[in-house]
Amino acid sequence: MKALGPKCYRTMYEDFLEEVTALKLNKENEIRKEQVIFYGSSSFRLWETVQVDLSGIDIINLAFGGSNIGACEFYLDFIFENANPSHIVFYCGDNDCIDGFVVEKVVNDFISFFEKVRVKYTNTPFTFVSIKPSPSKAHLLDQIQEVNSRIKTYLSENSDTSFLDVHTEMLNSKGTVRDELYVEDKLHLNKEGYALWTQLFRKYFEL
Repeated sequence: MKALGPKCYRTMYEDFLEEVTALKLNKENEIRKEQVIFYGSSSFRLWETVQVDLSGIDIINLAFGGSNIGACEFYLDFIFENANPSHIVFYCGDNDCIDGFVVEKVVNDFISFFEKVRVKYTNTPFTFVSIKPSPSKAHLLDQIQEVNSRIKTYLSENSDTSFLDVHTEMLNSKGTVRDELYVEDKLHLNKEGYALWTQLFRKYFEL
């Protein structure tokens, strides 16, 4: 495994270095050609049963906790060094959409990330999973929905891309967040939340 250069220790993403390095060490023997790679933040990382829940597709989970879109872009080449995926499924944005965030910046960060993906994997199908409506971010719901909408529009203008909407199903009939889908921190999913995601992802992948 190639080591990250010393310049990486001076970046704004150095806090992720230990986890990312451990992730690569733990997963490097599991990487095969033509896998579906799940990449992004802790909502994917904590989905420990994803390979069972979505049996029928060959998944490797390369997500790392606490990441934002910029960190995912920064570590893409390192984590994906030996990967030749058949599909990339990306969930990230919870840690970008914080108090005071600017919609334009999050969207631009995503575009920068996606462009890097496309340089590395020109024709590989790419799916963005919509940013979920967490109870801890209920006051940011309108802005999060705008981010989702703008990313969906952007992807519609690019080939071999799709947008998987989990956000809508995580709202109740009144348009507010379904608290029962989350653990006590009101950000991460519980078993019921992942059960809903399993249903939505299985439908998306036609499993």
